[in-house]
Amino acid sequence: MFSVLNPMLFVRVFIFILASSFLSAIAFASPWISVGETRLKQQLQLLNDTGVTRLSLSTWPVMWADVADALNAVDEKSLNAAQLNAFRELRFELMHQTKSEMKRSLTLGVSNSRTLFRDFDSDLYEKAQISHHFDWDGPNFSFKLQANLETDPGEDVVESQLYGSYIAGVAGSWVLGVGAIDQWWGPGQQSSLILSNNARPVPSVFIRTKHAQTFETPFLSWLGSWHFVTFVGQLESSRFISEAKLTGMRFTFKPFDALEIGLSRGMQWGGEGRSESLSTFFKSVTSQGENTSEQSGNQLAGYDLRYTFLRRPAGGVSLYSQLIGEDEAGYLPSKFLLQAGLESNIALASGKQLGVFLEHTNTTAGSIGGKQFDTAYDHSVYKTGYRHRGRVLGASYDNDAQIYALGVRHSQLADAQTMSATLSLIELNQFGAGANTVSSTPVELYQLQLGYQRLALGGQLKVKLNWLSDMPPQLEEEFDTFAASVAWLYRF
Repeated sequence: MFSVLNPMLFVRVFIFILASSFLSAIAFASPWISVGETRLKQQLQLLNDTGVTRLSLSTWPVMWADVADALNAVDEKSLNAAQLNAFRELRFELMHQTKSEMKRSLTLGVSNSRTLFRDFDSDLYEKAQISHHFDWDGPNFSFKLQANLETDPGEDVVESQLYGSYIAGVAGSWVLGVGAIDQWWGPGQQSSLILSNNARPVPSVFIRTKHAQTFETPFLSWLGSWHFVTFVGQLESSRFISEAKLTGMRFTFKPFDALEIGLSRGMQWGGEGRSESLSTFFKSVTSQGENTSEQSGNQLAGYDLRYTFLRRPAGGVSLYSQLIGEDEAGYLPSKFLLQAGLESNIALASGKQLGVFLEHTNTTAGSIGGKQFDTAYDHSVYKTGYRHRGRVLGASYDNDAQIYALGVRHSQLADAQTMSATLSLIELNQFGAGANTVSSTPVELYQLQLGYQRLALGGQLKVKLNWLSDMPPQLEEEFDTFAASVAWLYRF
């Protein structure tokens, strides 16, 4: 039976495509702003929320092509001091990223403990990491080779990885690529319920829009500008069903400037001992057999939105929400996990920026309606669940958790300084059973996160402090309640 995903076959086919005349002759810049670029995210969000730009910012990575189009349409003379600083910093970074030459950078990071709960700004996976980046951008394609060495200081074991590496090319208005890159789907600050950077990136083949598209037909033109991304990847071999496949799809649209709506879907299928034929893949896509003995796979799907109801040059206020169904009923998502938040991005008269958010997350299936514990991110066939290398692909807290978070971020132009603080109340594994990978028992704790970054020693310096009031018993020997990390990025 023909397998719809053979990773080595896909790599060979993709390299052939890159070498063929199918690729566009339009110059292709360094493709995107990666997950974790929190300062650039805040600059983009400020310009969006104060009415300067109209970018889609709920699907990360964010394409530089979109940002370039938006910045080219800006009238600098109309900007206030904070807007102008954000505009200039983004334009500077765009010029650096779009150079048609080999670019190199080095990242050094060290921490006394790995981070238990990861958010958009998280970078280090282990206690110590050295990453050497090689980027090349040509007229038809780009590639990045990121060589990572990770270890726990004092131990002899060193792990080498290529996470963050990719090769991508342009085909008309689309970007095709293969690699292992972090993705973040949704408007949340602390987590995404369906796809985040909590787990290691999954090696995959992906297709996405290069920049915003619009439908010309009257029937669909009301959707406004839209984006689409999809990928097919392979999970690790050391799981209940070895080498299961992961497919993701996301469609976002902006019917008007202040509102962005996202539709997301993630599904596990195939793997050792299970069919990987095109018919099986089609059954997974069309949700056939999800609740029968001939299950086609494990699926999550749902909706998110972000609405800016106050948009002024001095700042904007937005509401956002994400609903992700753990199951389906009548071909629609059901048993929803919930996230909701309130966010404000303010342009201070001094030219500095202030961002504030309040966010609530509930990872219990059926959090709206009848709660069903021990359900989210788990599956009766794919018993390892919606996880990769021990971590959930969605929210960092795993299932049956409830979180309240209050955060503030302050940025200024001088030395590219940013300061942040987030206080969270976290209730883990409220039911106290199941396959929760974070805590096997109910635990209630507080988390305080402090961050500071600036230009230093010719590069970018990041310092983070993380304090937990308690630690799940099963993780006491693996994590510390207090974690301090330092990371330094240098561009050659």
